[in-house]
Amino acid sequence: MRTKKDARASRTLHGSFTIEAAMIVPMLLAIFALLLTMLFYYHDKNVVEAIAHETVVMGCGEEEIDDFKLRQYFQKRIQGKLLVFSGVNVEAQVREDEIVMTCRARKKGLSLKTQMTMKRTVPVDFIRKRRWLDNIGEQIKEQIGEIE
Repeated sequence: MRTKKDARASRTLHGSFTIEAAMIVPMLLAIFALLLTMLFYYHDKNVVEAIAHETVVMGCGEEEIDDFKLRQYFQKRIQGKLLVFSGVNVEAQVREDEIVMTCRARKKGLSLKTQMTMKRTVPVDFIRKRRWLDNIGEQIKEQIGEIE
């Protein structure tokens, strides 16, 4: 049979579990929410970087491209893909030798900034220079062969 002392001890024991749970559960929920926020943030960061890189590569492949077309292409590709940020501010600079794209986003204390830069190449010029150098190399080999 249980005595009054045993009954009090069991009530005290159950009460301590309640107090401990009341302190631990909110901490676990806060950690879970923080991890979830971090995962969403890094998802958005990777999406913005990937689309910015794709946009810069696409811009380098075209001869006639301007800032407006790059920004428009970026906004079209990013639409509906972000989880945390609602929009991204994009600055594109098209120069003769390179394209620079800077993307910024901000929401409730979180901020994101990424910059992509790529040199513009003209494949036709590269091929012509390569052929020219190959021809010079062949001429030098012929002259060396004649000398020997």
